[in-house]
Amino acid sequence: MTKQYLYLTTRLARYSFFLPTFLTSYLWAKGKYQFLTGFPVPCPFKLLIGIPGPTCYLTRATSEALQGNLIDSINLHLFGPLVALGLILWSLKSIRCRNIFPYVIDSKFLAITPILLLIYWLFRITMTFGFKFNMFQESFMY
Repeated sequence: MTKQYLYLTTRLARYSFFLPTFLTSYLWAKGKYQFLTGFPVPCPFKLLIGIPGPTCYLTRATSEALQGNLIDSINLHLFGPLVALGLILWSLKSIRCRNIFPYVIDSKFLAITPILLLIYWLFRITMTFGFKFNMFQESFMY
């Protein structure tokens, strides 16, 4: 490795604790300014299988929650306000501690989160296909 590369990586690592704040700010701005589009490729899960995945609409829901539109956020995805709150807390704590990972994440949390997402997704799919009550923002049913 060259000296310039090592200098650049240590310099970037020194300010990496701002990354959660930049991410939160971008999601807030994305909700406010519609020209800030997300990833240009649609959800790969939806593209391959044809139905929305467990985290579909979560980014939009988080942006809405950061704007203060909690009802719209919950209508898009139930976990939107929780993710927004988590991002705000992560941003504040990482700046205060000057560390990008100021929390120790418990393995129970890492196991429960995907299980809750899966349960919520199965509920939405069941309500949409089983009872013809569309639980997703856009209509993908014919």
